[in-house]
Formats: sequence, structure tokens, C-alpha cells
Amino acid sequence: MRGRTSMMTYIMKPANLFTGTSLLCGLASIMVSAEAKPHESTAFFTAALLIMYAGIFDTLDGRVARWTKTQSEFGVQMDSLVDVVSFGVAPGVLLYKWGLEAYGRAGFIVAFAFVLCGVFRLSRFNMKTMEEDVSDGPKRYTEGLAITAAGGMVASLVLFHAETRATEVSNHVGVLLLTVLLSYLMVSTVRFRTFREVRMTPVIRAFVAGLVASIVVVLVIQEFTILLVAVGGSYIGYGLLDEILTFGRRRRADDAFYLAELPDDEEVTDEEEAHA
Repeated sequence: MRGRTSMMTYIMKPANLFTGTSLLCGLASIMVSAEAKPHESTAFFTAALLIMYAGIFDTLDGRVARWTKTQSEFGVQMDSLVDVVSFGVAPGVLLYKWGLEAYGRAGFIVAFAFVLCGVFRLSRFNMKTMEEDVSDGPKRYTEGLAITAAGGMVASLVLFHAETRATEVSNHVGVLLLTVLLSYLMVSTVRFRTFREVRMTPVIRAFVAGLVASIVVVLVIQEFTILLVAVGGSYIGYGLLDEILTFGRRRRADDAFYLAELPDDEEVTDEEEAHA
């Protein structure tokens, strides 16, 4: 009796209800995609939109947990499991039915690779989260593209194509390359900003908010899917550019740290390095 009461307590927490709604949207997206035919752009638009809705609820659940002071390890684990469905399986099925089905079994393998890489990314993130000291504060960067960002990018591109073209995908190679790229970025060591540590003055915050709001209004009036693709593409592009510009400096810093940690009898001398 006590076990049932305990589980009901978890289920009825507001944040977990938001997480459950994200799962509902992810499952609905999978069902819509699975039944869609290649020429049914409306169905793909709906499936992609459901993934975006899942992203909204996924963003809100953590904030609701903090507002209501109901954070729990149960909610953290539930959030990760739901992310696999809503931003791994749902985009994977959408990619397959939208543009990879033309490749048959090979297309299925590529779609599966997307889902698998998303699971790897979540597993690595959860493992590092457990190892990190929470007293250090929020992290500036996260290693690899988040599964939510990858799934959101897929949904944004499908929405844009369905809204502007409203036809069957003709560039299957492009869909294949997109899937491979996003899959690689999720399991890569490329660093992407979390923006959690950003601190702005009230004046700068108001200016940025006004600028963003103006851009959003203009793009929504013209074509809101352009905004989604622009935001997702800019985030991924910024991460890749930042990786290229800082790779050499971080590599030298890692080498210096490694040498500093070596015991005195294991230090690499110039003569040993020459012989090697």
C-alpha cells in the first residue's frame, strides 16, 4: 500500500506531469510518422510539430520543478527516459519515413544510428553529471550536441520543408547526410554552449529581449519555420566554429595538464622524446 502511495506521489508532481506530456507528444509523433506516406507533407508537418511541442514541455518541466521545489532523482531519470522517446525515437522514425525510406534497409540502419547515438549522448551526459561536483555551479559547455537539440533540428527542417515545398522529399542524399551529421555531433567531443552561466545587466537583457522579440515577430509574420531553422542552424554552426577556433588552445592546455600530473620519474625528457 505504501509503495502505491509513493508512486502516486511521484506521478502527481507538477514537473513530472509536464515530462509525461512531453512523452505523449513524442509517442503521438511516432504514430503519425509511422502511418504517413512519402507525399503526405501535412502528416510530416504534424509529426514534426508534435516534437516541437515535446520540446516545450521538456523545457518547462525543470523550471516547474524548481518553482514548486519538487526536484527529485526520480524526475531526473524520468526526464532522460522520455528524451529517448521524444527526441530520439520520434525524430528517428520521422527521418526514416520522410527521407530515408527510399534507401530501404540501409535507410533504417541510418535512422537507427541516429537513435543509438542519442542514447549514447544521454548516457554520457548522465554519467558525467553524477561525477561532477554540483558546487562548481552550472557548466558553460556540454560535450556533444544534446539529443533535444538534434531532435529539434530535425523537426525544424521537416516543418520548413513541409510548409514551403509541400511535396515529397526529392533530395534523399541531403536527408542522409543530415542524419549522419547530427548522429556524429551527438557522440562527438565538440563542445556546445549551455548558456546557463550567462550574466547580463538589466539594460543589456532588455535590449537583447527587444531585439529577439522584433526578429521573432518579423519572421513569424513572414514564415515561422525559417526562424526555427535559423535558430537551430546557428546554434550548431556556432558550436562547430567555436570548436575549430579553440581546438588548438584547448589541446595545448590538456597536454600541459597531463605533463604536470606525471610523477617525476615518468616525465618525458627531450632525449626520450627524440628516441621515441
